[in-house]
Amino acid sequence: MLSDVRLKYVNIAILLVFTLLAGCATAPHASNGFVRPAQVMLPLDTTSLEPGLAVLYFDKIFVRHLDALPQGEDAQERGRPGAPIPYLNHQFGRSPIFDSGTNRGLGMEISGYIRIDRPGTYGFQANSNDGFRLYIDGRLLVDDPNWHADQLSPEARLPITTPGWYSLRARYFQRKGTATIQLYWQPPGEEGFSIVPAKVLAHQQPY
Repeated sequence: MLSDVRLKYVNIAILLVFTLLAGCATAPHASNGFVRPAQVMLPLDTTSLEPGLAVLYFDKIFVRHLDALPQGEDAQERGRPGAPIPYLNHQFGRSPIFDSGTNRGLGMEISGYIRIDRPGTYGFQANSNDGFRLYIDGRLLVDDPNWHADQLSPEARLPITTPGWYSLRARYFQRKGTATIQLYWQPPGEEGFSIVPAKVLAHQQPY
């Protein structure tokens, strides 16, 4: 028979296995417009935050889907840093996209933080041309990854239990023609969607 000590460790191991399995079964997704509640990020030294979102540009990227953009270490090596982006509310037409110097064959990796001031369920939606994805707290919310003209993405809902700063990451590409990138939200209690304001967006230096 197992000793009491050994039996204790066996029970702990079994509990850990079931916990991991339960976590896999509830992995975040946005197939029905909702994802599991976000967990407020670890305490952040807000004195190190700068206004706007950090950006990496990928040049000569004539793709038709976001999955073709550089990923991971390849993205860091190939990416060209740009000036911080104050907020996402731009219909560029055929003008250069932000300070990239071009309006065609461009990919972007955007990162930073978003401040959410009160609990409740927040809606998110994007208007883009071409593909756009949004992650908050590591959860995929907006998923509109293909080559297309201006169009609104499906709405996504994110329950927030604890106000604070949450990580934000977005990926975007513009193949050719006109370009648009607009990010909307609907805080709890508000009737409609509005542009996510610059005052709730920030990033840390260095990128």
